[in-house]
Amino acid sequence: MTLRALLLLLLAIVAACGTRTSALPVGHVRVTLDTDAPLPSRVRGPPLDEHAPIPLFDALWIEVLRGADGGRCADCLRETDADAETFTAGASFTVVGAPGEVVRLHVLLYKRSTALAGDLPPGLEAWVSLPPIPVEGAVDARVFLPTDTFARPVGTKDAPRAVDPSGGPSVGTWASAGRTPCSAPAPSGMACVPGGAYLSGDPTLIARAETDADQPHLIVLSPFYVDVHEVEVAAFRELAAATAVLPWTGSETGTDSKDWCTYTSTPSPRDALPIVCLSQKSARAHCVARGGDLPTEAQFEYVAGGMRGRRFPWGDDLPACEDAIWGHGGFPGGPAEISAYNGNCRPKKGADSFGLPYAVTRLDGRARDRVLLGGVEVLDLAGNVSEWTRDAFQPQSGPCFHPATTAVLHDPTCTFVPGMLGGFGVRGGSIIHAPREIAAAVRQRQVEGAYLHVGFRCVRPG
Repeated sequence: MTLRALLLLLLAIVAACGTRTSALPVGHVRVTLDTDAPLPSRVRGPPLDEHAPIPLFDALWIEVLRGADGGRCADCLRETDADAETFTAGASFTVVGAPGEVVRLHVLLYKRSTALAGDLPPGLEAWVSLPPIPVEGAVDARVFLPTDTFARPVGTKDAPRAVDPSGGPSVGTWASAGRTPCSAPAPSGMACVPGGAYLSGDPTLIARAETDADQPHLIVLSPFYVDVHEVEVAAFRELAAATAVLPWTGSETGTDSKDWCTYTSTPSPRDALPIVCLSQKSARAHCVARGGDLPTEAQFEYVAGGMRGRRFPWGDDLPACEDAIWGHGGFPGGPAEISAYNGNCRPKKGADSFGLPYAVTRLDGRARDRVLLGGVEVLDLAGNVSEWTRDAFQPQSGPCFHPATTAVLHDPTCTFVPGMLGGFGVRGGSIIHAPREIAAAVRQRQVEGAYLHVGFRCVRPG
């Protein structure tokens, strides 16, 4: 059902709820809904490009409450799609009732994919007390849902707020949603990621220590540059001393776990592979020496979701073997075998049959694991190797995700908090992960150390 159809239906329902006799009262309150959030268009057109703001919400909940106890009538609750065209035209409906009656509304604008098991998810929420219904004629009331109040309801059932002054329509005018370009062309080997807003998290993920990302958070990021691929062995060797890096053994037999490492102190056939088996400290030192840093968890998720809040770089559907480099890690047999999700995804011939990452310059085996930014493709955001971030790992209940003064997170960077789990945030799937584990919102927690499936890429301020 479209929002326009809902509002027409709601008008009839509210009228029925307010009827005390067979004749409807003449007086009524005309309610207009408004928001400054960007909403999707109901008009099918070309896909949104990287310069267009992300539609943040796409669903609307309207509940009508009557009487001193705030009871609802039998059928005064509706959910429907929300779209930019309806809000721009004036999303309005009429509430009727007995003269002098005060009616309350509970309104929530949210993203439908964040709602699970019938629970209302965080969104733009307001409890509003309408003006008393007049004896005759109309009284106008505007309910404005500001994006800056995300996840922090305005008013309560017992203490509803007054209606807003007249104004609007305002849809899409929230300044923080606009795409902010980089200040200069991207450096060689990097791409510009325009700043903007997005909803992080994925409610289909199970909240646990290492995958603690099922709650949505509204995040605004400044523009930045990102490496187009994971840092390779040759590039790492050229710039940084090999501190806290486990070297390759020189063998591909799988008899030693370090057979899976990629670093060599001199040029080797592994130079084009992403470097793994290094600490977060060593990875960050490399990025700092290049004039940048490791990405934050928010920066990585933003790019890995295609800057559109997708589950994967390409969309929401699960990957096939050829879409990304996942599920084939490990050496087949032997004491150092690393378990893989799906051996069927493992190449049948060559060194990669041992479950190594793919060379960063090769394009086969990653058909959809790429995001186009300013004409430049950024690769391996879902697969190949997982990647260190600069953030200390905090659970989503931590202060990093719940600042005291605002509901919107601006360029969040998480720091260590005493008493919480240690370690750093690691993002992106790898050659050992299952399809759902390579989603953009998935978070891994790794303590400082060298891991066979974890590499990194760098960012710079834009």
